[in-house]
Formats: sequence, structure tokens, C-alpha cells
Amino acid sequence: MAVARVLTLFTMLIPTYISSTVLSTSLSNLTSSDNSSFNQTFVTQLVSPGTLVSRKSKAALFNQEFAKEVGRRSRRKEPTGTECPGLSIEKEIYMTQMLNLPCQCQPKGQKLLRWTFFPRGGEGEMSVWFDEDERLELGNKFDMTIRHAKVTDSGIYYCRDGDEILVLYDLTVKEPKAVKLSLVALKEDTLPNRTMGRMTMFTLWSPWGRCNRCGGSGERARIGICHVEGKDFPKHLGTVIACDSENLPAVAREVFGEEFNRPDERRVEFCTERCPKDRSLTVVTDSNGLVVSSVRRTGGIASRPTLPPPISRKTMFKMSGENITLTCPGEGMDSPVSWRNGSAVLTETELKKTTDGRIFVDIINSLNIHNLKKQDGNVYTCWMENRHVGTTKVFVRIPVAAEGWKKYSNYAGLVFVALVGLFITIMTLKHSRDKAFR
Repeated sequence: MAVARVLTLFTMLIPTYISSTVLSTSLSNLTSSDNSSFNQTFVTQLVSPGTLVSRKSKAALFNQEFAKEVGRRSRRKEPTGTECPGLSIEKEIYMTQMLNLPCQCQPKGQKLLRWTFFPRGGEGEMSVWFDEDERLELGNKFDMTIRHAKVTDSGIYYCRDGDEILVLYDLTVKEPKAVKLSLVALKEDTLPNRTMGRMTMFTLWSPWGRCNRCGGSGERARIGICHVEGKDFPKHLGTVIACDSENLPAVAREVFGEEFNRPDERRVEFCTERCPKDRSLTVVTDSNGLVVSSVRRTGGIASRPTLPPPISRKTMFKMSGENITLTCPGEGMDSPVSWRNGSAVLTETELKKTTDGRIFVDIINSLNIHNLKKQDGNVYTCWMENRHVGTTKVFVRIPVAAEGWKKYSNYAGLVFVALVGLFITIMTLKHSRDKAFR
């Protein structure tokens, strides 16, 4: 009887154990599958690059590759994702500007997204690694942001799903150059549009930058870059191309002639902005009300505030008549930089009114002084977000010694000529007297 009961109990436990084992295995597989799908949504590891020489031929080749893939998918009746605005999108910015490149045309469902870069004049396509350079940032929607752009950032950027190209950007980063400045306060106009046939030359404006001062009157600026819109441009180039782009068809330069040398523009206007309040900073005072310390509270934890970065200090010695450029640490086209001469705030509007353009702020917020004068010698400070970040002391030397030497050299020449003449006269008289005594 005992043996029979043990066998009966054993036969009841075996199915339960097998069922629990199968269920556990199924749940484990399901969890693993879910995790792998989640981890494969966005992958930044990139494959080894290809090698092509010409930018144009490379762009055209990839456009053809994209078109073939779309054709294959349509024949197989597979979804091609969202509609793309164009196979190639051209972007043009100046050094130190910030640019966001969206990864458009992303398919639905599981995808293997990645960014690759074909540098201007480079040997081949390479990976974009976002963890090696703080200037490059990857967004939540797999968009790429380039901060404080450099000329070496110029090239073609590809957003891919596996080996398939979703969108490409032909980026040109230009060095700072002279631009047309127009001031809203002085009611100065921007350049008008020019239309010739089916093409229009116009200025494409960036958004307004941040106000360079808070708690008072400041200025903000935006940049306009010359572009040409053509309804008959090749389809893979799009309808809008920058004026100095090598992709712009030669017919545009021929049609506009001398007007094609249209400069880029910079527009400046006054602005006001409140200073943000740091509510996490608590000031500690003594019985007399004097500040003895400050404590920053973050998430309920009190700590001493971090020290601001040290102020950059420079001294420059220049001769009158020379040109100088004063730079601000961390400056850029999108940085809210303001300049002061001593305690006086230097606004671009006042500088243009009082110096007639001899002193001006350029496109990357550097202070330029042309044809230095004695009164230009002073202490110049630059401020970013109302924080003092740099000081430059300028000494202007007047070439007094050179002018004095030139003046005295003329006198010396006259004296020398007079002495030579006197010597000749004396020798002549002496010779005549000696001859008379003989």
C-alpha cells in the first residue's frame, strides 16, 4: 500500500513540474526577445566606410541607390515609410554656429539607425561617434546636433537604416567674412530679392539669437545667407541652393551676372530680457548682514556652489594705424556676447553711429578696431550671459620717436650742408690769401 501511494504521488507531480518548466522557459524567451528588440531600436555602431573621390558623383550614386531600393520595395509592395522632402538637403552655416540635422524618413517598427560622414576632401566615408566629441550630440529622435561648427565639419552626412540611406545632408561650414550689417534701430533695410526668369536670389535668415544682456537693454542678431531658388534645377539638388555652393548650376551665375556677388547679411535689433533667478542658491550672512558664504541646494542636499571658470586676461601693444581683433573666450555666432569699454557698454548701434564702422562687432562676436587711435587704448571686457569672461588691455603706441627723428634729420641735413658750404668758403678764402702773399 505504501508503495502504491508513493507511485500515485509521483505521477501527479511529474506533469506539474513539466508544465512549470515549459512556462518558465517560454517566459524567459519572451523577456529575452523583448529586450533584444528594445536594444536594437537605436544602434550607433557603424560599418567600415566606402571609398569615393568626388562629392557630386558620390551623392548621385547614393541617390540612384536610394531610388533603386524604393523601386524594389514598391514592386514587392512593401511600405517605404514616410515621404521624404528630397534625397539631398544642402545646408550652409558659418563657423561657431549650431546646426540640427533631423534623421528624416524613418521607417516604422524595428530599425537600425546610424550616422556616417564623408568629409570634404577626405578619403572615404567614416563613422560618427557621439561619445568622442562634446560638440556632437545625438537627440531622442536620432537627430544630430553640431555645436560650435568648424570648417572641418564640412562634408556629407548620411542617416541610414542599416545600409539604406534615409536622408543625406551636404554641409558647408564657412569661415567668417565681411557681411552687410543692417540695424533695425537705424531703420536700415536688408537686401531685396532679385528675380530673373524662373530663378530668384534671396537671403535665407536664421532664427533670432539670444539677447546678449539681461536686466537691461541688450542686442540680438540673426544671420542671412545668400541662396538661389530655381524651379528647373536638377531634382536631386533640390530647388534652393546657396549662392557660393559648388552644386549651384553655372546657368545661375550667368543669369545674375554682377549681382551674383551678393554678400551675406547680419541683422541686429535691441532687446530686453529678465535675468533668471537661481533659487537653489542660499546666501549666509553674519549678525551685521555681511555675506560670509553661499550654499547651493539641489534635491535637498546642501553643497557649496562651484567656482566660475577663471577670467581670461590679455595685454596687447599695437602701433597707431594698425587693426586689431579682440576675441572672447567661448565666443561664437550663437553666443550672447556683449563688450564693454571700461564701464561703457558697446552696442553695435552706437558703434556704427559714433565711429562710422571703424569699430564693429563681426559675425562671430569678436570686437574689431581698425586704424587704431590713441584714444582706443583702454580696458575692454567681454561678457557672456551677464558673466565677465575676458579682459583685454590695449596699449596704443604713437610713433613719436620716428616723427621726431625725421624732423631732426631734416635739420641735421641743413646743418651739414651749411657746414660743408662754410668749409669750402673758408678754404677758398685761405687759398686766395696765400696766393696773394706769394
